[in-house]
Amino acid sequence: MKKIKLHNGEYALVDDEDYPYINRFHWQCNIKKGLKYACTNIQREKKSVTIYMQEFLIPNDNFGCITFRNLNTLDYRKSNLTTINNGTRVMRGRKKKNCSSRYKWLSYNKQSGKYDVRIYKDGVKYYLGSYRSQTKGARIANEKAKELYGKLAYQNKL
Repeated sequence: MKKIKLHNGEYALVDDEDYPYINRFHWQCNIKKGLKYACTNIQREKKSVTIYMQEFLIPNDNFGCITFRNLNTLDYRKSNLTTINNGTRVMRGRKKKNCSSRYKWLSYNKQSGKYDVRIYKDGVKYYLGSYRSQTKGARIANEKAKELYGKLAYQNKL
């Protein structure tokens, strides 16, 4: 295990075999939803793009989510990283369109005037109903997420 120094004095942990590759970049600490992540900026098509360290280390498709087994978001050893398919598409460089709810898995249906709740796992869509209240829909989504993903489930903050 080796340490990579981040710009603010924090350290990220990496496996010995990953150190020579990862250490070539200038890493900074980015705080996202209260958690610290190591990231770097690279030039791609004349634009600066932020890339997180876990994206360098774990192959990931557009539907995957990389999680940290020990919940330490600065521990990038492969034994600590895992991917789960949570049905979330990663969209870089543009805003998500048609975002009609402040909660994950909810979308506003203009025809019914209610919020539809859908969760995806392993290519299967789970429709959980329509609700007038976003909070009630988010609560239902949280329960189903726990059932599908266990302790790694994303939970809407109610």
